[in-house]
Amino acid sequence: MEYFAPGSRLGVTTGPRGEIISVRSGGGELGVPAKEAFTLQLLDKEGHELTLESSRFSYDGKVWSGHPNMPGLTVEMRISAGENHIAFRPRVTHVPPDWVLSWFDGPQLCYPRHRGIDLIHPLHDGVIVSEPLPPKEYHPIGFAKRGVFYGSFYPGRCQMQFMALSKGKRGVYFAAHDPTSATKAVEYDVGETRVRLSLQTFTGCDFGADYAPEWDYVLRGFEGRWQEAAELYRAWYETADPPAEGPAFPAWMERSPVVLIYPVRGRGKDTGDMAPNCYFPYTDMLPHVERLNTLLDSPVMALPMHWEGTAPWAPPYVWPPFGGEENFLAFRDALHARGNLLGVYCSGTAWTCSSSILPEYAPGCTPEQEKMMLRGPRGELEATVCNGPELQRLGYDLCLAEEPARKIVREEILKLARAGIDYAQFYDQNHGGCVHNCFARDHHHPPVPGPWQIAMQREFLREVAAAIGSLGKNLVLGCESAAADPYVRYLPLNDARSSFMYRFGEPIPLQQFVLHGRTANFAGNQGGVGLVCDFERSPYSLNRRLAYAFRAGDLLSAILKEDGQAHWCWSCEWSRPGPPQEPFWRFVKNLNACRRANPEFLLRGTMQRDFFDVSGNTAAEFDLQGKEKEYPAFCHSSWRAGNGKRALFAANYLDREQPLVIDGKRYVLPPCSALKLDPENGETALYGE
Repeated sequence: MEYFAPGSRLGVTTGPRGEIISVRSGGGELGVPAKEAFTLQLLDKEGHELTLESSRFSYDGKVWSGHPNMPGLTVEMRISAGENHIAFRPRVTHVPPDWVLSWFDGPQLCYPRHRGIDLIHPLHDGVIVSEPLPPKEYHPIGFAKRGVFYGSFYPGRCQMQFMALSKGKRGVYFAAHDPTSATKAVEYDVGETRVRLSLQTFTGCDFGADYAPEWDYVLRGFEGRWQEAAELYRAWYETADPPAEGPAFPAWMERSPVVLIYPVRGRGKDTGDMAPNCYFPYTDMLPHVERLNTLLDSPVMALPMHWEGTAPWAPPYVWPPFGGEENFLAFRDALHARGNLLGVYCSGTAWTCSSSILPEYAPGCTPEQEKMMLRGPRGELEATVCNGPELQRLGYDLCLAEEPARKIVREEILKLARAGIDYAQFYDQNHGGCVHNCFARDHHHPPVPGPWQIAMQREFLREVAAAIGSLGKNLVLGCESAAADPYVRYLPLNDARSSFMYRFGEPIPLQQFVLHGRTANFAGNQGGVGLVCDFERSPYSLNRRLAYAFRAGDLLSAILKEDGQAHWCWSCEWSRPGPPQEPFWRFVKNLNACRRANPEFLLRGTMQRDFFDVSGNTAAEFDLQGKEKEYPAFCHSSWRAGNGKRALFAANYLDREQPLVIDGKRYVLPPCSALKLDPENGETALYGE
């Protein structure tokens, strides 16, 4: 069968078994034949899995039936072509009463490897994966080590439920237009000659229930690259989930505080010696705060790590602070007296049986407590979130569908609120604000993951926000990675993790393009960069990462080693020489001056596709293998304010003057500076002359 959407010039052909065999965008072929139309998995009441592939069913052109392992089961896939898209809607019926449909993965879209096709993927804010793709073993998302629930999980590490292909000016957009935001793997499976895109979707069904979602998987052609694909998802999302009324951000974010990330125990690593360092007691940080207030002409937010009174990274319990409350609260008061802020890192909703960092912290887990932990299909207890004898802890994960777990997490958050803390990155490890998969049969939820998880988490976040408000407090909550789209109204400031994506391709501000203005990020602790970058051969790599954050609209952050010095990234030993200090802090000052002057764009505004052609010089960077990679010597982005005004922003991250050509007109950016251009009248403002 052939389907054609004339408005987006997309053509799709299905084969004799219902599988997609051709995807044409703008008259050119981007697809290759898929092996299957769909894959699905059922679970019996003992938790045994049965995975069925479409090719083993009989198919009459409309209905798949007669699978040898499940002869009564029937599957339909309604395909319809509209003016601008082609829609796929599955329906699974006649599920036996002793079985539950756990997940459905279809339609399946494949494209050829090594043909110059870019994959646009929403993992950790966004990444472009170009050829040749790295080897990648594919596992369906499931539970803990029996499936990778910690990978490309939506809503979680993947903040949106779409992917796209792009070659030249032609592209294909592949999305789940699912307003329930049901749990998915937004994943890709790399084979020898082809790559398969997967939107594996958990149903949230009960035993014996049919599955008939009231939303579509969508294919659409487009002209352009990642920004045009992001526009398609944003247009759908803004209709599916309109913004909440009222301001999205606390007033202090208008002042654009620079986030200072540092440990109070240890010397820059998550494991090993945890002796108090030069930032403990907490008030020993104040001279560095005062120096940076003056140097940066800006307020700062102190965001300590390893501050928990239990053990570093030992959730869910964090309070009281290490060393007691007295000095910690004195530190808070001194910060507030100078217009600064206090935040804390936490470790999310996992459960610590024993700390692998400080073995003396070992609360264990009673049989009664075990009842509120996440369970696998066979009732197994297991966890993968920073879990292991050589990692941070040994333990499990809490299921927030259970009231005892909700009470624990709620009370820990309220302790932070009562203490007058301004910000808590509470949902560390809960990337994007996610809750992890639970298959428990005796919990207050269906036997398999699905839309109930997202509805439950949104309800819990609303509940916590109301509880904070009832105390008359203004604690802001955030998560590791940018907030996933169902949670943006509850998580206004988050710890961006674009740094992880250098392992897979080129990071892009995909989440920010779609969701900035509803939520924001800070530049994050840059974890993982040390695995891919040779710092000594790339002295301005930290400046470039800061320029990327500025381009994305993120608040700026600095990771500190001893004596208030900037360091390359988190989990980088203090003994390692740091980056050039003066150019870094000068760049922070100049970028932040631009942020403070333009909150209508860089805090509350909406990112736009480039409305000017921008070009300039390149600068060399290096990966761990010593391979040279050329990047632009600048970062830029385009924005629209709420009143319709537009602006282009650019940053030169090098400590030398750089030319920039914008629509044929030449500009000169001073070292470590930022530029704002008004496209309506051509006026410019330089920050760092």
